[in-house]
Amino acid sequence: MPLSHRDHQGTYRNMGYAPCGPFWHRLKRIVTTQLFSPAVYASHEPIRRKEIHYMLKVLVEDSHKEELMYRTFDSFASIIISDYVPYLSFVTKLQGWGLLNAGTDASANTVEWAMAELMANPDIRKKAQAELDAVVQDRLVQESDIPNLPFLQAIVKENYRMHPSAPLSVRHESHEPCVISGCEFPALTELIMNIFAIHRDPSVYENPDKFDPTRFVRSPEVDPVAGNDFYQLMRFGAGRRMCPGQQLGNTMVTSMLANLLQCFEWETATSERESGGGGGDEVGVDIANHYSFINYRQKPLYLLTKPPRLASLLQPTLAIILFLSTPQQILFSDGFTSSLLSLFLSYLGIVVVVVTVGRI
Repeated sequence: MPLSHRDHQGTYRNMGYAPCGPFWHRLKRIVTTQLFSPAVYASHEPIRRKEIHYMLKVLVEDSHKEELMYRTFDSFASIIISDYVPYLSFVTKLQGWGLLNAGTDASANTVEWAMAELMANPDIRKKAQAELDAVVQDRLVQESDIPNLPFLQAIVKENYRMHPSAPLSVRHESHEPCVISGCEFPALTELIMNIFAIHRDPSVYENPDKFDPTRFVRSPEVDPVAGNDFYQLMRFGAGRRMCPGQQLGNTMVTSMLANLLQCFEWETATSERESGGGGGDEVGVDIANHYSFINYRQKPLYLLTKPPRLASLLQPTLAIILFLSTPQQILFSDGFTSSLLSLFLSYLGIVVVVVTVGRI
């Protein structure tokens, strides 16, 4: 194991593995008060909105290309960045504490799983888009809209149930002797919960291997953020070692998924497009798991974005300032790209400065 990882994980200095003592309590207090407090969470909302809008901007630009868009995931935590850039050693420390791993791999992987399930269940996807159209209407969805989107929330919960980002919990410890399923455990026994098996327990969930968001429409009180109250859904763990960033993670996953569904139509790739050709047979969505510390998909998800469903929400408003021999004229135009206008005006011998007042 690399020394930079062994220092934190092998010696129990990682937030998820450190013994429950003064060091762990101090580390948790720093994280909960300085990183994930309600005030900090609220103050970062503009940043979250900006990053999601940037994601949409990139997808809008690429949706007009005849290129296949795909993503493969690798564990960010496996990269020891300070081995390559020494002055970024602080990033390695954050990796060792489990902060960057939980905040990058887990959230992105969860959204990928949700998109895979929605592509495999088009009726559910269309119903979610219809809910977004009815509630949000002619503007981009915001975090404040999430409480008014019960079906979308149910999709996210069902995705948490089917595909927990971590199949196994972090280590816990029994404070007193206990008996579980006939097995006796003395006090101070280290325990790890099989979250994947709990989420697919047929005594709790009917047809546990079926992606069915309506089960949470019927039980809206089940809250993945309140892991100490609802042990049947432990996406963020439970107990004292429950993920301190559960509110942020749940908001980001739901908000990203809402924007992807609201703004775009999606289709699966074709076999020849995968290899760079044209045409070919449509590739089905593989829902197989690749089990590791992070629950990745066994095969990468290949999707194509069509032009935006709600193009008017994503097209920027361009303020075109023409510098002529006459006094300045200001023209406003919607629906044209700056590159096309600049090319056309340059052809006419007009010097142009384009100021984009984009909506996203």
